Amino acid sequence: MTTPAQILSAVYQATGAEPDEIISKSRRHSVLFPRYIVLLLLRQSRPFFSEIELGQLIGIEGHGSTRHALGKAKELLDQDQHFQIAHGKATAILGDSLPTATSD
Repeated sequence: MTTPAQILSAVYQATGAEPDEIISKSRRHSVLFPRYIVLLLLRQSRPFFSEIELGQLIGIEGHGSTRHALGKAKELLDQDQHFQIAHGKATAILGDSLPTATSD
């Protein structure tokens, strides 16, 4: 199973956002964008985790906040080319250590 640290490192390499910033409480776009990628990759690597458990891995409090972040991340993945590219880079960096994506 891909660890949260491996995912944070891959997203750092793909976006340049420092892991400490990603798990901070900051709401700057430059932090939210990579945080959403981390959240999608965590969901992919841990489909059995609850929203609360996923959020706790990166400092998001409550299932409502995590649900909102996951929804926003999926929206960006569908609609934003820059997000798609960064997500693709992070996924490629993780390679075979990340399970194949499943649809929700």
